[in-house]
Amino acid sequence: MLNLIIIGAPGSGKGTQAELIQENFGLRHFSTGAQIRREIAAGTEIGILVKDCVARGELVSDDLVNKVVESAISQDKEGLIFDGYPRSIAQEEILDQLLSKYHETPLRAFIYLDVRKELLLERIIERGKTSGRADDTPEVFEDRYRAYLKETQPLIDSYRKKGILVEVDGNGTPEDIYNNSVKPLMESYLK
Repeated sequence: MLNLIIIGAPGSGKGTQAELIQENFGLRHFSTGAQIRREIAAGTEIGILVKDCVARGELVSDDLVNKVVESAISQDKEGLIFDGYPRSIAQEEILDQLLSKYHETPLRAFIYLDVRKELLLERIIERGKTSGRADDTPEVFEDRYRAYLKETQPLIDSYRKKGILVEVDGNGTPEDIYNNSVKPLMESYLK
């Protein structure tokens, strides 16, 4: 079983790369953001609690996100690609506990997609034209980006210290990023 994290700022291509890994290597892509949007659309208890927070571009509370993540981990038997989780040191600790409890397999890699801020904004604006997402606007992007930097940089440093951080230049096309960096990395893990 292989568990890994793929993380980057809003618009970095986390979801795209995770989908390509899922498609080509059989790991399940688990996006906390997508799952929370499904909860909102379905009108679940969690969805109702987080709807306004998400529309403003704020991060959802750890307690609620951790419940969503625990549900996914407890049901998985093959390994997961965590997209957008953890985002903080506190969530990192919870993830370690959950993986130990349900999988008995630690994380293998923390893939960090490093993308210039200007390109992130371009991608968000372009995605906003078709996504229908309330958080795909330049104004909300700025708030999400600031929150991301504040919460995530300590996490990147933590995984660097653990020796499992893999920094990937995310400034190219999705295909180039996958073929030149992500695919070879996955092949090395699955030998």
